[in-house]
Amino acid sequence: MKIAITSDLHLRSRQDHPERFEALENIFSQVNTLGIRTLVIAGDLFDAQFNNYAEFEAICRQPENRDIAVLVIPGNHDPNLSQAGFSAANIHIYAAPSVLQPGNDEPVLLMVPYLAGQSMGEVIAKHAEKLLPDRWILFGHGDWMGNAKNPNLYEGGWYMPLTQRDLDACKPRRVFLGHIHAPYDNGQVCYAGSPCGMDNTETGRRRFLVYDTHANTLESLPVDTRYLFYNRTFTIFPLDNEQAAVRSLLENWIASWSLTSAEKEKARLRVRLTGYAFDKNSISQVVRETLAGYTLEKEPDLDGVAITTDNRRGQILNQVKESLASLDWPLEADEPDRDQILLAAVKLVYGR
Repeated sequence: MKIAITSDLHLRSRQDHPERFEALENIFSQVNTLGIRTLVIAGDLFDAQFNNYAEFEAICRQPENRDIAVLVIPGNHDPNLSQAGFSAANIHIYAAPSVLQPGNDEPVLLMVPYLAGQSMGEVIAKHAEKLLPDRWILFGHGDWMGNAKNPNLYEGGWYMPLTQRDLDACKPRRVFLGHIHAPYDNGQVCYAGSPCGMDNTETGRRRFLVYDTHANTLESLPVDTRYLFYNRTFTIFPLDNEQAAVRSLLENWIASWSLTSAEKEKARLRVRLTGYAFDKNSISQVVRETLAGYTLEKEPDLDGVAITTDNRRGQILNQVKESLASLDWPLEADEPDRDQILLAAVKLVYGR
């Protein structure tokens, strides 16, 4: 059995956000092409306080989609979502924790919607007698506490936490969660992520997942979205070749996307520079030249760049950058990343 998985569409009306409906329709199209008959939406199908489901139901009712079972777990943005709100036979809403048995030789599916004030472990424990080790799959909406470095920027706080202790106690084969909009995989716990970026903080290609319950294999497939957001802050410091260094930073960033020509047309960029430079005007020109051909959501932000005439401090920072690049250590949840360390070094060296 193959199951397609997505989450966090935050649908409102097609007039408000047509790109979110287009992303969902692209998932349905791919699911049909692949011959998959089950689509799980792991929470936040709709946006908060939005109760008009007609446009979503119309997609599910389309002749090519009627044979796809759409299993929806309400998220924290779906407080009123229930089966009573739909008449389409292929839409199934699990507003309470539910154990599903697709077939005798299939693993059990535990569907856990968002429940305010509860942890996911508490819910799992109530159904433990039906969950044989490595013979069940968890679909839920909440926060994997082993993923503290990857918060949901769309909203703050923790939601229905799931811990490693919970997994060790009941041993699911796989865990698929909604709530975090960025894709995340650690082998056992996965977030499909939102299939459409909510704003420019949700960067890069979007995806949905296909899970094979027999082979226990997972495939990540791209969603054809209207926009691809890219948002980056660069820390710079003065060097004799600072224009070339900034150009290289930007070119390497662009190259890391590996965009097709069609995807390049969809890219929407925001760029911010901070730090120090000898010639801010030349840096600004380099940024514009390097990003020519891409759509900028706003003008490059160089307000955080200050002018200096001290080359020696730039040389010190270059040594710091080279040392950081040579280090290879696991970054824990509460540790700064390399960019944050470099920015702290800039402030230390320049006394700012």
